[in-house]
Amino acid sequence: MSEASGFERKDVSARHVVLALVGLFLLVAMFFGIVALIVSGISPEEAPPPSQFGAENLRAGPRLEVNPAGDQPRAEEAIRARLQGYGWADRNTGRARIPIERAMEIIATQGWPDRDRREGGP
Repeated sequence: MSEASGFERKDVSARHVVLALVGLFLLVAMFFGIVALIVSGISPEEAPPPSQFGAENLRAGPRLEVNPAGDQPRAEEAIRARLQGYGWADRNTGRARIPIERAMEIIATQGWPDRDRREGGP
């Protein structure tokens, strides 16, 4: 007569568990060895030279804002002064910067400058 107990009576083989763990350990050790060989093969002489663009502006450490609450109003005021003030956009070509409100008044009274009229087109 057969004994049907409803479950497998054979336990997991300790030999297979140990072999799997040893294989896993050897695989991890092999990967560490490969990485060590790659890292040791990279010399500092082979590294690309640092960029020369803006090197004088770079300081050691992170570039943090010291006082964000105080810096933003100053930055906005500088932008506002540039937009609302007069100044040279390019002094060599004679291009000036005027306030936005004044520019809109000029456009409203004189109209938009057409390229054809300036160049003598049809």
